[in-house]
Amino acid sequence: MLLLGLDLHLPKPLASAFGILGGLAIPLMLLTLGHTLATLELSSIGRGALLAGFHLLMAAAMGFGLATLFGFSGTERGIFILMCLMPVSVATYLFVELYTPEHAPDAASLIVVSTLMTVLVLPVVLTYGL
Repeated sequence: MLLLGLDLHLPKPLASAFGILGGLAIPLMLLTLGHTLATLELSSIGRGALLAGFHLLMAAAMGFGLATLFGFSGTERGIFILMCLMPVSVATYLFVELYTPEHAPDAASLIVVSTLMTVLVLPVVLTYGL
């Protein structure tokens, strides 16, 4: 914040090093998720499907409800609703793994199932919901 406020920049080598480290975040998240998915049990898939269904219902209700409440129309309404319907992010898994590791398999299955559900739901929403 101080650098931005004073319109200063980090030295090039330091900025490059931070850029490389920042670029490693997503692959590392995907590797940790992949490790959990490799050891996933079938019981976690059931709970993940239940959570993904709940996520989808809540996201649809919030997306359509808030778009109406804020008076969005046209393209902005459609984009807002689609953004609400996106699947659960990998960062969610990392927070669960950090604070409640016993629920990490459920979070991993939630991510997988919600991603698969999104592939099925988005075409329907694009065709009939917007």
